[in-house]
Amino acid sequence: MEFGQQFSILCIVLTLNFGGSVMTEEAKDTREGENVSLECRFAPQLVSGGQDNTTFYWSRTNKHNKDSVAIHHTPLDPNYRVDFRPDQGRYDLRITNASYDRDNGKFECRVKASGSGRNIHFQAFALTVLTPPGPPQISPGINPTSTEGKTMELTCSSTGGSPDPVIKWYKEGNTYPLEAETRSGNSRDSVTTAVLTLTPSRGDDGAAYRCVVWNRAMPEGSKLEARVTLNVNYFPRVEVGPENPLRVERDATANLQCTVDAKPKVNKVRWMRNGRFIATAFTHTIHRVTLDDAGKYTCTADNGLGQAGEAEILLDVLYPPIVTIEAGAGVVNHKEAEDGETLVVRCNVSANPSPITVEWLREGHPGFRQTGSVLRIERVSSETAGSYTCRAINILNPSSQPRRRMEKIGNASITILVRHKPGRAHISPNKPVAAEGTGITLTCSANPPGWPAPQYRWWRDGDQLSGSSNSAPATVLATGQKYTIPSAHLGSEGKYQCQATNEMGHGDPASVSLIVHQPPRFLAKLQPHVTRRVGDSEFSATCGAQGKPKPSIRWLKDGHEIINDPKLYDISTDESEGRNSVFTVQSTLRFLGNSRPQGNQLLPADRGLYSCAFENEVKKAESSMHLRIERESFMLIIFLLIRLICSRVLSSGIIILMLVFV
Repeated sequence: MEFGQQFSILCIVLTLNFGGSVMTEEAKDTREGENVSLECRFAPQLVSGGQDNTTFYWSRTNKHNKDSVAIHHTPLDPNYRVDFRPDQGRYDLRITNASYDRDNGKFECRVKASGSGRNIHFQAFALTVLTPPGPPQISPGINPTSTEGKTMELTCSSTGGSPDPVIKWYKEGNTYPLEAETRSGNSRDSVTTAVLTLTPSRGDDGAAYRCVVWNRAMPEGSKLEARVTLNVNYFPRVEVGPENPLRVERDATANLQCTVDAKPKVNKVRWMRNGRFIATAFTHTIHRVTLDDAGKYTCTADNGLGQAGEAEILLDVLYPPIVTIEAGAGVVNHKEAEDGETLVVRCNVSANPSPITVEWLREGHPGFRQTGSVLRIERVSSETAGSYTCRAINILNPSSQPRRRMEKIGNASITILVRHKPGRAHISPNKPVAAEGTGITLTCSANPPGWPAPQYRWWRDGDQLSGSSNSAPATVLATGQKYTIPSAHLGSEGKYQCQATNEMGHGDPASVSLIVHQPPRFLAKLQPHVTRRVGDSEFSATCGAQGKPKPSIRWLKDGHEIINDPKLYDISTDESEGRNSVFTVQSTLRFLGNSRPQGNQLLPADRGLYSCAFENEVKKAESSMHLRIERESFMLIIFLLIRLICSRVLSSGIIILMLVFV
């Protein structure tokens, strides 16, 4: 219970049997300067023999000595009075102006039979002269320093109290006292102590303890207190992070953090890896993390208290799948197989974390899929040949913020080569067309392509190569997959054939027919400049060209196409096909129509730029004529003016220049 609660029992009576007589001891309290009565009472018949045969006295035992303080009715101290009435069984001692030095102690009332000394009556009093205790003192001070794990003592002491004070220790925040060793002074001049023994921990740093002193001389509800706050030096506590394990993607930056809680504080740490010192900073940074950086790192901190702290962090380096394919001796990118045998290819995958999927895919065959690291194909054939890919997928979830969940893919490919003869050849483009004077390249392939890789040979028209059913030899134009004609001409037209051959046999040949186109080429062009008079008749313009394929013809005036209009124009075109399908086209534009005078005369509106345009798939060719139309009346006026001018010799030059200008 908390101190400050006044004890309700102030008097304690001990009853003893002493030689047939009743002996009692009673505790009584008083204060300095107060009066107190010690009542010694007995049965009157015990002293029926008379006062002469009975001895009465009071004795006192204090810190100085033991003395008699009253005999019969006579007190031996001026501050003592005796109420001596034996016939009433009363022998009381009254103390006035109580004093601690004199009266604090034990008082005994004795009634004895004279002669024999037999105790007729005995009564004892423990008189306490109440004195409040002095304020508590704490050693080794109110802010003692200790070390974690080492035993320390907190001593709370008080003097001047009567009775000896009760001293108790409490931890701040708790209502129940702590166990402590109490050493009583047994005098108000001596020190009463309570020793609290602690083995402090890190959690006790800054903890407050209070010492509470109380005795019954103090007013009700009062107490004396002193507080102490511990200053605990503790060993380093080391934490590593920001996460453990720390997951970092390869080539990223890793920050290994070491947080230390220690008193006294540390200003550096020691990072170790595999027994090797690497850094002293609280944050150890590794730039462009590699797979060799993965592993355990230890951070150690020492603040000189004799016990270092350390923690271990695991650096987990994440990386996407690294895929390699083995096929026989070592790692290869192709593998040969014989027709009909069983093919086995193994795929090795290195990844962190481990892949969630490993599978085989085939290029150009979306429906092909084999799960697992081993590709197995029974009875391979030419259709089996091709490119196969081992694909592995894993999920990277690095510790960086914000959180990212990344799907990573790694793959490796191998080409399966099945020994077989080439199949039927194929030439692209399959309908080749070349413009005269330009180049063209033909490409030959085979399906199946054949393995070992075949040789390709080219020849023309209906010739057959040696080894075919026709024994007539053919002229080989070229070897290789491609045949190029650098500058095509009409003589280049014809059928071209290609055949693939390897050591396993000949493939079926393929052929294409090359067509050579010729751009329009003028055979007859328009006259660049033509002058006619108004009213001239039967005027026409003709142009001709040849080309392949057949060119189209259009007539234009001032950039606008002339429609075959019976009111103004008549257009006639003749076409003929010559050798190698080369066409000759000739066209005539006649100025005829029912809107013209006499049906065939030129009009002033006929002046302009006329063009004939030939065009086919290769090119467009154009010839132009500038037609000028002169008026007849205008010419007559010019003639008369010239005659007049000639008659005037003096100013003829100036006038002629003016007329010409006009």
